[in-house]
Formats: sequence, C-alpha cells, structure tokens
Amino acid sequence: MTGAPGRSPAARAQRVGFGVVLVIGALDAWFFQRWNVDPDGVSYLDLARAFAAHGPRALLNGYWSPLFPAAMGTLFRFVPPTMETMYRLAHALGFALYVATCLTFYRLVSAIAARSRRFASATPAEQVTCVALAWAAYALLVLKGVGVRLLTPDMGVCLVAFWLAAGMLSLNDARWPARRWLLLGLLLGAAYWWKAILLPVGVVAFAGFVLIAWRRHDGWRGPGVAVIAYGAVALALIIPVSRLTGRATFGETGRLNFLWYVNNAPYVWERCRDPRTPDAVAARYGSIRLDSVMALRPLTCALPEPAPEATMPLWYDPSLWYRGTHGHIGIDEELRSVRNNVRFLVDAFALGAPVLFPAFLCFGILALAWGARATAGVPLGMLVSAPFAFYLLVYVELRHVAPFVLIGCAMVPFALLQLGQKRRHAALALLALLVLGDAAVQLSEQTLIELTFARRALQGRLGDRDPESLHVARALRARGLEPGMRVASINNLWNPEWAQLAGLRVRAQVPDLSVSVVQVAKLLADACTEAAWAAGLRQGGIEAVVAKFPTGIPLPPGFLPVQNTGFSSLRLVDAPLCPSARDAATRASLRTGAR
Repeated sequence: MTGAPGRSPAARAQRVGFGVVLVIGALDAWFFQRWNVDPDGVSYLDLARAFAAHGPRALLNGYWSPLFPAAMGTLFRFVPPTMETMYRLAHALGFALYVATCLTFYRLVSAIAARSRRFASATPAEQVTCVALAWAAYALLVLKGVGVRLLTPDMGVCLVAFWLAAGMLSLNDARWPARRWLLLGLLLGAAYWWKAILLPVGVVAFAGFVLIAWRRHDGWRGPGVAVIAYGAVALALIIPVSRLTGRATFGETGRLNFLWYVNNAPYVWERCRDPRTPDAVAARYGSIRLDSVMALRPLTCALPEPAPEATMPLWYDPSLWYRGTHGHIGIDEELRSVRNNVRFLVDAFALGAPVLFPAFLCFGILALAWGARATAGVPLGMLVSAPFAFYLLVYVELRHVAPFVLIGCAMVPFALLQLGQKRRHAALALLALLVLGDAAVQLSEQTLIELTFARRALQGRLGDRDPESLHVARALRARGLEPGMRVASINNLWNPEWAQLAGLRVRAQVPDLSVSVVQVAKLLADACTEAAWAAGLRQGGIEAVVAKFPTGIPLPPGFLPVQNTGFSSLRLVDAPLCPSARDAATRASLRTGAR
C-alpha cells in the first residue's frame, strides 16, 4: 500500500474490509453455533472423536481426509465435548480457521496491490475502490459462499489457495532461497492431508511456481527440495490409504463421486435391497456391497461397525461398499456431467451472488482485450482454472471452487488500473456499483436478522434457540437411550445430528429413499408384523428405534412421541407382542400359577 504505513487510504480500506468480514463472520459463527452440522460434518466430528479417543490410526479413512478431524480431535482432547458443547467447540475451531483465512486474504490483497504496475500512481479513490471490490468479492464468495455455518474443511482450502497465490506473486519478484521452497513443499503436502483434491491442485500449483522460476533461470535446487518434501509428506498418507482400500489411490472421494455422478452407479444409501429383486444395475460395475437384511416387512438392513464413534456408517467411510467396484469413462456420460455441473454453478451464483460473477468475468475479459495483464498471470491462471476443470468433470458445489474464483476476481480491479485514465475511471465506477450493490443486498438480510438476535441476547430476551436435534437428543437420553446404544432409524437417517449428540450408534435402517414411510407405518400398525420385525432387530443387537413419521399418521404400537419434534422412539424391550403370542404367554403363566 502507498503512503505512510497504515495511513494511506488503501491501507485504511484494507482494515475496514478485514474488520467488516470479521464482524459478520463472528455474527454467523455465533448464530449457527449449534446448527448446520450436515452429514459431512457429522462424519468429520465422528473421526475427531475417534482420534481423541484412539489416536492417529483412527483417522485412516478411504473417503475423508485426516487433518481437519485431527485438528478438532486435538481440541477435544483438551476440552472433552458433551452433548451441550460438542458443536459449539467445533464451530469455535471453524471460526478460528476463518480468522486465519481472512488474514491470508489480507496478505494476498496487499501482494496484488504492491505488484500492480499502476496502483502506486492511481488516485486514492481508485485505490480504495480496488481494495473494496476485493473484499466485497471475499464477503460473497468466502464469508457466505463457503461460510462458517458448516463443519467442512473448505475454509482451509481457501487459506491454502490464498497463500499459494500470494506466494506466486512473491516468487515473481525475487528468487526464493531453498528454505522457502522447502516450506512450499511441506505446505502442499499438508494441504493434501487437509483435503484430497488439493493433491492434484497442488501439482498444478507447483508447476506454476516452477514456471515462474524457470522464466528467470533460478536453477533447480529450490524446486528439487520442494519436490522431495512434497512427495515425502504426500506418500506418508497415500501408502496407508492405498493399503486400506486395496488399490493405488490418494483417496476414494473423487473415484466414488465419479461412480455416482458420472457413471450413475448405485449410491451407498441404495444398498439396502430386497434380496429377491435383481441387482442388474450394480452388476455392471463389479462388486458393490449389499447390506444384510434383518427384516423384509418393513425392509430393514443392518449397517456395519466401522468404529465405535461412527454415528452413521453409510457416510463414515462409504468406500467400504465400493472396494471391488470399477467405473468406466464414456464421452456422453462425461459431457452430461459437465453440463449438469455448469448448470449447478450458474444456479448457485444466481442465488448467492447474481451480479458479482458475471460482472467480474466481463470486466476481466475486457481488461485482457484492452491489453491489461496481471502479474504472474499464467501461473495464477493455472491455479484458478485447475480446480474448475477437476470439479466440473465429476461433481461440484460453490464452496469447492469459491476460493479459486475469488483469486481471479481480486485480480480484475487491479488489472483495470493499467487502462487509460478515462477507461479505468468508467470501468472501476461501474464495477463498484454492480459488485458493492450486490454485496450489500446479499449480506444485509441475514446480518440484520443476526443483529436482532444479538440485541435480544444482550437484553436477556432471546429465549430458546436450541436446535431440534438437541431437543431430540436430550429427550432420548431422558427416555433411557444411553450413549453407545445401537439403534435403528426410520425416515431420519440423513439428519443424524440427534444420534451424534445423544451418543447413539445407528446400526440399522429402513431405507428412506426406496421405502415409503407411510407404508412403513401401515405395516407396523399390525401388532404381529411389528413383533416379528422387533424380534429380528433384537437378534441383530438393536436396542431401540428412532423414527420420524409424517404429521397425521398414527404412531405404530409402542412408539412414543419425542416431545413436539415429530420424532418418536421405541425401546425394543417394550415392543408389543403379537396377540396370539400374548395369549399363549398368558395361558402359560396361568398354568404355572395353577401348579
């Protein structure tokens, strides 16, 4: 930034941008402190608890990367989680990671400004506009697009992406010593431990760093040191994961998503099937594990026991079902997948940032057409485009690509400074009008809601804001469902926060997506059917059933409502007997009494 340190308009704009996103992020973290732990977050928390209890071996998983749950598990070792504090602790760690990401983006914006050819000579208004546009994009793409609401490692991906982009700009200015290359290799290896997609992305990023060094004829000692460090850290995870899965792999996440979303292979949650029906679709892909059937009326399957801490085995390590499965590459299937992913991203941007992305895209193209070039443009372009290519080929969500989109967006206003005076004035003014207006509209509603709740909390008028899952967990615990108990699930398998908070293990399911819950209720309304079903579950070690029947449907015999949550539960020891069995038991007791 130009001017006296910390006193220039651009430096003040940096501090304001950082402060605004930090305050709004803190409001989000406080507002969602017990909420939005989706199935991914449940699995990461299960792995974290397993790590806290059993050490590093518990983190070995075919689907989920180990470093994020290791961070949570380390926290849990110092502050053991309870039903009331587990999600709060995890969200506190997520917010700390968000703060670190904000600081890394602050550094990136400073690096872009310092290396922009015209930034120092631009007017204060132009400098402030460039910085404000970068932070507005951050607010929409990271603060809201990735967010602090979910317990996923995507915020850490943002941090790595911004660090790499700033590093490319630094290397473009001056030769790095070997120790800086060593740090790069270690970071890239650790990034792969954080999330598997960062291994191929890291390879592309490293190629960008090498390209910068090669252009300047820096020599190969530094890159060589980085390659050794990168390879050593990556292999330390690749080897055990490959041994676990029985194939050479850096993680099964991409392969499984390719099977599901490109090849249309049966999903893991579809493997509870009536054994009398053909499974021809699955046969096309080799061996896909079927869950063992415990009952047919209603169809109920047992789930494996991958670890004592696993709340929902289906999502704790779905690679267990696909060890012998093979996919295939087809042009038509791949094109369909790319079209679907592009459509999804367009819809996501239209919902979350309807003006930001098209505005930055158009002005970026115009800047290139007008001759404005970004510093280290090709390597940065590689870093931005590679994740798009990888995700579009398989499966994508906005949070997956948001940090890489943001790097490109942050570069655009600074590139516009290289235009002629009239052009850059008009371009920056129009871009600011569009993007800052979009940010204000998109951020205002949720932020105002959170401020209202914060004011009520300070006044002591907030009331009960505990999520439904916590109310259900408390009620189940009060009903005698103790931590570690094996339970079956009906119509609530993919929202298992209630089970995680109560410490229950879902070890049987009535498949939500293939069996009608209305039909289940009708079947269990018959006492003899329910008695036979309950007997089968008891033989499989299941002690209770937790269900969520639609409003208006009478609960089957023995099921008791869980407060006013829509949930109900059945202790299998309390399951009613079939009338004929009950009569026989009564006659036997009478005969015993007569003697």
